[in-house]
Order: sequence, then C-alpha cells, then structure tokens
Amino acid sequence: MSDDFILITVPVESTRERTWQHLLERTQPTGVCENHRFDVPNFKVGTLDALMKESDALQSNDTYCEMVTRKIAGQLGNLLNNDNDRLQEILQVNGKTCKGYLKTFKWDGAKFNVNTNLPDLSKDVVSKVSEIDREMKKKMQAYGKVKGQLMSIERNFAGNLLVRSLNDLVKPEDCILDSEFLVTLMVVVPKQMYDTWKQSYERLTDCVVPRSTRLLHEDDEYGLFTVTLFRKVVDEFKHTAREKRFFVRDYEYDSKSKEESDKQQSEIKADVQKKYNSLVRWCTTMFGEAFIAWTHTKALRLFVESVLRYGLPVNFLAVAIELKKSSDKKVRQILAQTYKHLDASGGDDPSDGPTVSIGGMPREYYPYVSLNANLSTLKTGR
Repeated sequence: MSDDFILITVPVESTRERTWQHLLERTQPTGVCENHRFDVPNFKVGTLDALMKESDALQSNDTYCEMVTRKIAGQLGNLLNNDNDRLQEILQVNGKTCKGYLKTFKWDGAKFNVNTNLPDLSKDVVSKVSEIDREMKKKMQAYGKVKGQLMSIERNFAGNLLVRSLNDLVKPEDCILDSEFLVTLMVVVPKQMYDTWKQSYERLTDCVVPRSTRLLHEDDEYGLFTVTLFRKVVDEFKHTAREKRFFVRDYEYDSKSKEESDKQQSEIKADVQKKYNSLVRWCTTMFGEAFIAWTHTKALRLFVESVLRYGLPVNFLAVAIELKKSSDKKVRQILAQTYKHLDASGGDDPSDGPTVSIGGMPREYYPYVSLNANLSTLKTGR
C-alpha cells in the first residue's frame, strides 16, 4: 500500500451497513485499495449561508494545518540529519503511525467538543495549530541563535593556519611567559619552505634566540613554528619574515583568555545540546498534536461538504480509502461507476481531473464528496 488516502462520503442508501458493504464489494476485489470507516460525528448544523462560509474557512484551515504538520516533520528531518528510519520511528500520533491513526480515526470529543457550533469548533481546532506554529518559531529562533553562536566559535578553529585560532594548538610550555625582554612568536611557514625557515630564521634579525624554533602543528599547506626573540626586535622580525614569505601570527599566549574561551565554548556546546534535545522532544509531541488537528479538520470538511452536497437530514457514510501505489486513477474509475447516479456532472471518467469553479477557484469535482490526505511526503519531512 502507498501512504496516500482518499477521504470520501456517500449518502446512506437503505442502511449504513449496506452502503458500506456495497463499497467493499466494488473496491476490495480489485486489490487497488483498502477501505476504513472514518468517524465523522453529527455536528450542529447552522444556516446554509453559515455552512457556505464555513466551507471556505475549512479549506483554508485544512491547508494551514497540513502546512504546519509538514513543517514540523521537516524540522525533525533536519534535526535528525535526514535519518528517515529514525524519523519514521518518532512520527507518531497517539502511539500509532500516521497511517494507523488515519485508518482508525475516531473523533476526539475530549479535545474538541462536538456540541460546540461549527464555526467555533473549527476555530478551536485551528487555534491549537496556530499556537503550535507560533511556539515552533520561537523555539527554532532560540535554537538557531545559540547554534549560530557555536558555529561562529567553531569557525575560529576552521580554515588553514593563516586564519584559524591558535588557542587549541599552543600550550604554555611552547612559549616564554612573563618575561620582560623575551617573547615567543608563532610563525606560519609554507610546507615547501620548511628547510629555508630552519636555515634562515636566526638571521632574519638580531636578537633571535638560537635553536628556539619548533614545529607545533601542520595542516595541508602550512606548518606552525615557534621562535623566541627579544621584544625590541619584534616589528623588525615581522617585516623581514613577511618579505621571505613567513607569516607571523598576531598571537600571544594568555592563559586566562584561553580558559575563558574554552569555558564559553563548553557552555555554548552544552546549551546547544540541551536545546536540541528539548526541540526534538517538543517537535515529536507537537507533530502528533498538529496531525490530530489536521485530521479533525478533514472530518469537519467532510461533514460540511456532505451537508451542502446531500442536504438534510444528515445521513452519510465516511470512508478513508487507502490507495495502493499508482492506483489513484483506477480507484477513481471504480468510484465513478459506483456513484455516477449521485450527480451526472462528475462524468464517467473523473480520472481525467474534472474541475468546477467554486468562488472563482477551480476545484476537483466528483459525484461524491472527496478529500485527499497525502502522507507519503511526511516520510522525508517535506
């Protein structure tokens, strides 16, 4: 089976069970889909004008709830480095997979009171998603801010020896510390010039301590060497070294500064990890809540569209049709033949994509009420 569903309603003919069995007889033997009852309660019906307005509002709410649900799944995908196996483990709704929840959907009266009038009920459902959306933006901003701080620090340790921080490369024993007259400089030397450096560094200026150079670190292009000399000739040494293509880094070891830098980096790393863990947990929980709201919005849409299509009293059967891969057209053909008596304007072959203009906007039209629920892209968090 695929991860895509068609949610439909059809008017009850004779009895609900007979209507259900008729649908099964027409679809199940073909092997192109599986049918699951979809629980849509009888809500309070207002005026026709109110239902028409609610139909437009619910279409917008449906799109918004889907967008937020997919956004959370996308954020989880990013947080998990697109590990789809792990993503599928945590994309759960009330302890079920998304498909499992949709196939066994029951209206949650504890969350959404069916005795509330339709406009208020619809607003209640979408308001929960709006709250999730706002909270997600705040949490992502907070996480992004601290992660940006860590990335900024880590950038200091990236790049070659000409530009990267030396704090993690230089140790106290590599330097002359607390001397009034002597200082240890850090010199970046191209790898192909190591011999030239060793043969010439003592003569670049006066007052260079003999045999004071030592290689501390290498990257792909350069080596980092120490050299000790008198403070009074530092500027002259730098100038002469630059002419010879040796690059003196503007660096002097400071144990206090290094400790503070290490502490700051450690604290930010811990904060990033803490916010990351919290964000993964929050997204995991809120994905389920958003998906629940999205599915309940589908149920509200099915009810409103069914009343507008079939009239009163309310008496229809709602079904979640689970499609096999690439079976959408075949299922539509079967449904068209089964329910063409409901409304001839749907045509005999709606698989060609019948549309009507409603409120100036084209919409797919079938002789039965129909909504799509595409879950396949949730696998990748898209």
